[in-house]
Amino acid sequence: MKDDFVSVIIPVYKTDKEYLKKSVQSVLAQTYDKFECIIVDDGNVEKYSEMLDDYKSVDERIKVVHKTNGGLGSARNFGVQNSIGEYVFFLDSDDYISPYALQNGIDVANKTKADMVIGALLHIAPQEKIDFVKKEKKIIIIENNEDKCKYIDHFSGYRNTKYKLSIGHAGASACSKLVKRDIVINTPFENDKMWDEDNIWNIKCTSKCNRIAIVDNLWYAYVINPVSMVRGYAGDRTKEFQTRAKQEYKLLKDLWPNCKQGIYYSVWDGMLRYCRTDVFNKNNNKKIKEKYKNFCNAVNFKEFKETVKNIDFDIEKRKHYRIIKNTIRNLMKSKNRRIAFFLLWISNKIIRV
Repeated sequence: MKDDFVSVIIPVYKTDKEYLKKSVQSVLAQTYDKFECIIVDDGNVEKYSEMLDDYKSVDERIKVVHKTNGGLGSARNFGVQNSIGEYVFFLDSDDYISPYALQNGIDVANKTKADMVIGALLHIAPQEKIDFVKKEKKIIIIENNEDKCKYIDHFSGYRNTKYKLSIGHAGASACSKLVKRDIVINTPFENDKMWDEDNIWNIKCTSKCNRIAIVDNLWYAYVINPVSMVRGYAGDRTKEFQTRAKQEYKLLKDLWPNCKQGIYYSVWDGMLRYCRTDVFNKNNNKKIKEKYKNFCNAVNFKEFKETVKNIDFDIEKRKHYRIIKNTIRNLMKSKNRRIAFFLLWISNKIIRV
């Protein structure tokens, strides 16, 4: 393991070649040069895998490793196992980073002695362009359990103004974070090919960090890909939603029992994601009656019932969001799910997940 050396890990599975090219180029354009770029071929077809191997001739800092398909979490784990850096930085293959992200991360890590340094992440449309300008305004330090709990609540969805950044946000994504490899190697991602492995990883990782630093500086462009795992249609995702919601609920209850609203927001946002990628997805051709039945089955578990009973939407500053969310919650609380279902459907495009 090399001091101050960064291993940038890019898992790849069927990514559009132009997206991937921009992603890799953003790494090679870094002002900091002590890094390796590990492209993880997660079981792509042979022709695509050969294309990935061609990247090795582009720059000697690029390493390509191959594995059978196992999903995003498995690919990230494999990348970590093949890394040599003191720090790890995850980059999804359809996203890109600012040219100063690694330098800024290392500088702050050395200055604050933080185990994890987090830069701002901004969601953008594929056609949008970002002019990254380094204007660091503040560094937020998290080093006690009270602050960790507030931060976990925050990235779970229960927002705290203390962690509000001037542009973008410090969220639940594993990306836009520079983390000590010793911590990452002992905090593997779930290997189950389901969504939201980032939430579980973040909860565990936060628990293992002595100090975390959040930088008010934009590092990461998260490209909203309509066919990605968390947005594209993949058939019935009821089991996936319930399994992940229960996992996150139990993990938070066990490790951070005081993060009550974080627990509830995590489950609630999972429900919204389930609606977006399954029930209300434009590619779901099931009849309305069947969609409603699937929805009722999906939310019929004790963790979701407790969430509906206790979640607090009063912190929502946007009045129309707050009214809609509280109305849906109250309808579900009174077991009037049919109206809640149709209101969710109507508001699906304006409720931010």
